[in-house]
Amino acid sequence: MESESSLKAFFTELFDYNRAANETYIALLNANEKQLNEKCISLINHIINAHQIWNNRIEKKELAYGVWEIHKFTDLKLLNNSNHATSKELLADYALDHKMDYVNTKGELYSNNLRDVLFHVINHSNYHRAQIATTLKSLGIEPPKSDYIVYKR
Repeated sequence: MESESSLKAFFTELFDYNRAANETYIALLNANEKQLNEKCISLINHIINAHQIWNNRIEKKELAYGVWEIHKFTDLKLLNNSNHATSKELLADYALDHKMDYVNTKGELYSNNLRDVLFHVINHSNYHRAQIATTLKSLGIEPPKSDYIVYKR
């Protein structure tokens, strides 16, 4: 089993990747805004909002945005960077097995450890970036290469 510090270092790398992948998508979508459909805009906003919502749940803060709220592209870039910084602070402040209780958007109470929540944020972001990539292709726009292995090269 890996040590807590090596797992935290890996999560830090994953969040660095996530920030960079989101930034790449935000820039591409902004540059092609006139060609986009509602799905692309909605999904990139959802990725950023959901990340912030999870950070706020961990910190037990009020939610600042709705899960499907729409922001300007310049604001998305700032929010993406803020989410990244907050997630890195959370990694420094909490143990990965830290149990957290939270209420989902339907008002249901759940409990998970920090490791699982942070992995969910990364996985959720990848899932929706893939949906955006598929939609971009259907619009005739080449999506960016955002696989983790490509980022690590």
